[in-house]
Amino acid sequence: MTRTAYAMTAGFIMTLILNPLDVILTRMQASYVLKPELAYQYQGLASLPNLFGKDMLTGALANSLQKSMLAFGMLGTYDHAKSFWANNWGDVTGVKPLAAMFASIAGGIFALPFDNIKTKLQVQKEG
Repeated sequence: MTRTAYAMTAGFIMTLILNPLDVILTRMQASYVLKPELAYQYQGLASLPNLFGKDMLTGALANSLQKSMLAFGMLGTYDHAKSFWANNWGDVTGVKPLAAMFASIAGGIFALPFDNIKTKLQVQKEG
């Protein structure tokens, strides 16, 4: 439980720091499906100085929660699944990949709602 709390905290803080880069990435990806007059005019990292202001933390809370929930879903599920199958099947080769697969599914289930919210917040335009 302690490792999960540390991972969630680290993911939350790291995402707050790197959120401007995520805003640029999300808006660049969204620009390909928008009409040219609505598209964001980002040029990768060169656009970073333009973000400083209110856009810098657009969707930061949802983004940080998404990373925290991803860590929560994956760490807890992996440890539990690995120990469960190791106790029932023994220490066979397929236990760790199977536990990792279930952890990835659980991480996605926990994180995707927050990713959806984050993307919608970061892509929206004012007005």
